[in-house]
Amino acid sequence: LTPNSEGGTDHGWSGNSFILGGAVKGGKIHGHYPTDLSTGNSINIGRGRLIPQIPWEALWNSVSQWIGIPENDLNHVLPNRQIFKSKSMLLEKRDLFLDNVPSNSDSCEGEGTYVSCEP
Repeated sequence: LTPNSEGGTDHGWSGNSFILGGAVKGGKIHGHYPTDLSTGNSINIGRGRLIPQIPWEALWNSVSQWIGIPENDLNHVLPNRQIFKSKSMLLEKRDLFLDNVPSNSDSCEGEGTYVSCEP
């Protein structure tokens, strides 16, 4: 990764994440390692920057579902979610979490309300 004109790095679109907990389906890696890192590859935009194959919102879509945010409110919580026309780019609750394990919304009555920044 080469520095930008100010000697730093550019902000990224995605990153690596780990999810830990009793309700997590462990031992899985979502996404894939690129098979070609060469300059000119369709995902290499230069200076060592690669276009991510899974968006940042993918992980948070499933976490938001797990904590009980209703489907019709997910676009308020994750505003960029709606630009991913292919739903296969977003992870669902079932992709990351075990069935029949109580989620936060199942065990904390009245807690865990979320905030929308819309007026």
